[in-house]
Amino acid sequence: YYVAPIITLILAVIFLRERLTMPRVGAAVLGFAGVVIACNPAGLNIAWPELLVLGAALLWALAMIVMRSIPRTDSALAQIFGINGVFLLAMGIVTSFTWQGMDLRQLAILLAIGALGGLAQYLLVNAARLVPAGVLGTVEYSALVWAFVFGYLFWNEVPALYVYVGAVLIVCAGAFVAFTERRRRGAILETP
Repeated sequence: YYVAPIITLILAVIFLRERLTMPRVGAAVLGFAGVVIACNPAGLNIAWPELLVLGAALLWALAMIVMRSIPRTDSALAQIFGINGVFLLAMGIVTSFTWQGMDLRQLAILLAIGALGGLAQYLLVNAARLVPAGVLGTVEYSALVWAFVFGYLFWNEVPALYVYVGAVLIVCAGAFVAFTERRRRGAILETP
């Protein structure tokens, strides 16, 4: 899945005419190297599940490009309702054959996930409108670091040493791209 920022960087050059700068490429490669180290893919096989994940990464990269290309006159809330409307329709059709009721605990968890996911989507859509897709994609590598932090906090999982090495590379990649973009433009945000 973490190949998506690299795909986003390439698609941003092709479809959005964003500049392919050495700092952006370097940060994407450094972040991806950190992910590879942290995931320790020594025994990874390329089978149907892995191909599905690669397909999801491609679709996510395309979604980032589409979000970036939507005119700024469309509000972030309108984009979120449109995205979730399509998702609700598609999932409603698929789950109508296998639907099972939920107890109150499951319903509360579902509502909490929906609220947090909705806030995350709102922030992501606004970021996609302001930050070049190649930059935003590289910063997405930090999700792996958060996964390790939350794994430790909620499930007492202690990552192996290689996870910490990968996490340091990921954080360095995000900081590097933020620093170089700010230095190059005076700010990361693009002005209309």
